[in-house]
Amino acid sequence: MEYDSVLNYVKTVLGNMHIPFVLCEAPFDHLPKIDFGLREHLFCDYDDIQIAQDFVKTCRERTLYYFTDAYLCSYAYLKLPDPQKQQILIVGPYTSIKITESNYANILDTLPIQGDLSSFLKTYYYQIAYAGSESLLKNLINTLAETIWGGSGHYNVCKASQRLSSHDLSCRKKQSGKETADQTSFAMSESPGLIEARCRFENQCMHAVSQGNTSLVDKLLANQDEIRYIPRFSRTLDEYKYYLKTFNTLLRKAAEQGIVHPVFIRHLSLEYDKKIDALISLSDHSLERSMLYDYCLLVQNHSCKNYSPIVQKVIHQIHLSLTDELNLGLLSKQFCVSAGYLSMLFKKETGVTLTSYISRRRIELATYYLETTNLQIQEIAVCCGIHDINYFTRLFKKNTGMTPREYRNVVLHSKAGKNMEKNHDQKSTLVFF
Repeated sequence: MEYDSVLNYVKTVLGNMHIPFVLCEAPFDHLPKIDFGLREHLFCDYDDIQIAQDFVKTCRERTLYYFTDAYLCSYAYLKLPDPQKQQILIVGPYTSIKITESNYANILDTLPIQGDLSSFLKTYYYQIAYAGSESLLKNLINTLAETIWGGSGHYNVCKASQRLSSHDLSCRKKQSGKETADQTSFAMSESPGLIEARCRFENQCMHAVSQGNTSLVDKLLANQDEIRYIPRFSRTLDEYKYYLKTFNTLLRKAAEQGIVHPVFIRHLSLEYDKKIDALISLSDHSLERSMLYDYCLLVQNHSCKNYSPIVQKVIHQIHLSLTDELNLGLLSKQFCVSAGYLSMLFKKETGVTLTSYISRRRIELATYYLETTNLQIQEIAVCCGIHDINYFTRLFKKNTGMTPREYRNVVLHSKAGKNMEKNHDQKSTLVFF
């Protein structure tokens, strides 16, 4: 399609904003949960597939739809003019209201819900991206529509309100004129004290991650009762996975508060999404623990919280471009400051020169490759942005006290020793029993 490049650009921009961008194709048998499964948890007989199919079938040609549902979640959607296949583009959910601790209670009062679902909705909203400037977001989507249909005068804009929620209040099961207990069993199956304790635990986890404080994580997890607050869903594996993805989102937001570049956060978040999808047992609680520690380490290694905006940008650029040419002159030009000023400011705030910082980060990356891959040392040097193998070897030895080859041999020897100990322990155990 001639507009593919613009479509991919918009998808990339929205991805950086954590706003879903979904292309659905006819016959629409396997549509994603448009609202992240919200109504499926709120209502016991909500048919998300049927509702989603009805939703996309209402799309008219050359029409861009905007709407906000009863839960303050906004969407945009349109039908792509592809003659070969019928496709619907859905953007969202996102929210134009920044939901915080201070305004959450007031917002909750306006929502069409029953029962004590405060805790569930609070974690749900942590998954929803805040659009910030909604006008800029709509300008982006309008530009896409203009590209697809050849100008602003060649399509219509339809604004709706609460379009997805028209079925909400009619999908509750009733018996003898009374609602069944199933409708609120999710919320009422837990005591208020447990709900409060879990919220407190989650807030403490987020605080620990935002500070990169592994010691605090140790304390939180030291009490075995505390860890039981984590798996709120235990009825099915799918529900447990849903919680884990919500917990992953909470920690991602905490890392953002720690001023870590979104690229690093997204990489770790996607890594855990894959691990969660591969989970096969409800009894495996190792992911919660490893997520907490890994997000803390992410903040420790990549946080720029204590630096000025210009130094934050420079450090982020260094981390993202270790394979490229990096030096004081290039970075000062990129961020429109003089080389002398950037050199002085960087040394003042970090305690090391910019050149030394780049070298350290490259050597850290090199040690990672030496420990985890079988790449040749020459290849590792190039992956770290150093094309001169002799210079790479000197720099590596200066920082670690060993050549790259010596370092790899030490690592391999250490791993071999650990494997021998493990095998010995296993054999001893077998003999003993």
